[in-house]
Amino acid sequence: MNVPLSIGLVLLLSAPAHALIGGHPEPDDSNFVAITTASSNCAGVLLTPNLILTSGRCIDGKEQQHPELIGYFHGLVHGDEDSDRNPVREVYRIPAESPHPDFALMRLGSPLGTVGGIAATGFPIYPGQIEALHDLKCFGLGPLSAAELHFYGNTLASADYHVAGVVGSQLVLAGLPLHVYDQGGVCFNQGPSGPEIAAILATSSEPMSITTARKAIAEFRTSYNLVASNSGMCLGKNSSGSGVWQFPCADPATEFAQDQTWMVRRVPQLPNNVQSFQIRTQRYSNDCLGVTGNGEVGFSPCPPDMPAGTSWPPLLPSMPRAEQIWLMHDLDDGAVQIASQMTGLCISLDGSTSLGTFARQMPCDERRADQRFHINAVELEGGPFRIANWEAPSLCVDIAGASPDDGAAINEFSCHGGPNQNFLMGRNAGSTFHYIQPMHALSEAIEVPNYDSTPGALLRQWHFSAEKNQQWMFSWDVFGTYRIIAKHDGQCMTTQANFSGAPMVQKPCRYDGPSHESPMQTFIIE
Repeated sequence: MNVPLSIGLVLLLSAPAHALIGGHPEPDDSNFVAITTASSNCAGVLLTPNLILTSGRCIDGKEQQHPELIGYFHGLVHGDEDSDRNPVREVYRIPAESPHPDFALMRLGSPLGTVGGIAATGFPIYPGQIEALHDLKCFGLGPLSAAELHFYGNTLASADYHVAGVVGSQLVLAGLPLHVYDQGGVCFNQGPSGPEIAAILATSSEPMSITTARKAIAEFRTSYNLVASNSGMCLGKNSSGSGVWQFPCADPATEFAQDQTWMVRRVPQLPNNVQSFQIRTQRYSNDCLGVTGNGEVGFSPCPPDMPAGTSWPPLLPSMPRAEQIWLMHDLDDGAVQIASQMTGLCISLDGSTSLGTFARQMPCDERRADQRFHINAVELEGGPFRIANWEAPSLCVDIAGASPDDGAAINEFSCHGGPNQNFLMGRNAGSTFHYIQPMHALSEAIEVPNYDSTPGALLRQWHFSAEKNQQWMFSWDVFGTYRIIAKHDGQCMTTQANFSGAPMVQKPCRYDGPSHESPMQTFIIE
């Protein structure tokens, strides 16, 4: 069948020869999976060895609540399901509040290994704007052989499409006939270090640029500390019970740090749920924070109970447990209150700054410091990372001229993926602060010169010293974005303007947006 020009897909600047041949992945390519659900057969692509990106229409809300029911085959090879040995532990659909999401993320219980001797690594996300349309090409994924036609629902794929235009986040294709039943088909841009995911066949009629999912992917790949404003201590799961207490923030090298490291997930399909969440610790990821039977704050299994005699949709529950849904109320200093949607009460430390104080529910009062928590990124999965402008996501933090020298300027520049725009985020032991070290000069770091506390002070590159003026906290802001706060004076990394070449400075943190954000101080970490 011919594809109308209204149908859009993904893009490709030049085909990554090792990944795609004639529109099909190589049989031994380890960065792809085939996904089977109750209603769909889809392709998926790895972002990391244990994180899969696919179409949002491939997985419904019921399977999101019971991800153990999803099957997949590593490498698109039809045989014993890899999901039997390494099940899907978590699913997140994007956008979470939409009944028809475009994308889905699947987290596995452990990283995938090799296929045909090739190790699974995953692909980075393409950060740029779609501009040179005549150079862009698109490849669909489909069955590798006639024997797999039944497995893929009789889908076919063709290659060498070019992009004829852009409508919003959709790409308009022109080229050969294409059967578009193959959800999750993916295309790439050839970046400086290899292929980069640029878009995905999200639905049979609405293929989407990956730009719309970048913030959600960044958020999903990040774990957090919940730091109490009144004590500076971290909330964590009580190791000998099911409660939540405050304790000094643990060194990330210790096992106890996993009890204080939280995964924060947006709740799907709730009306006006921009700030509705499930919360779970990294160590006990199958248990979600909730309101217990006696009204206290504790944990219970995340998946909703299956109705008696039910093992598959459509009778499975499609919503999380009501007692596990939390609302985040943004406050005017970057902190949040965490309130139960079921009771309307807020998590509180009962006015105490003492080690070991247990969290409980109390009436919400934003004036109370013991109800104010900062959500700080503590573990950024994968890496190295780009730091992209939230308001202009095609602009990235950049070491000017890729200079390896002390004193090099820190600017905002068009994202190109080079090593001077990629950074390691090493965590300072026992804190929620990180160092930002450029890949092209790992002996250097981004700093505020000479402990300067002047608003508007220019940032620079300087040899790594681990001093406080080289330490930065990644603080939760609006959806999938962060403020980057200097440890020595509490000011925010700020772009002077949204154009390529604008200098990066520090300025007092502002909280004057609709959700107390400030666009010039808000960044995507990816």
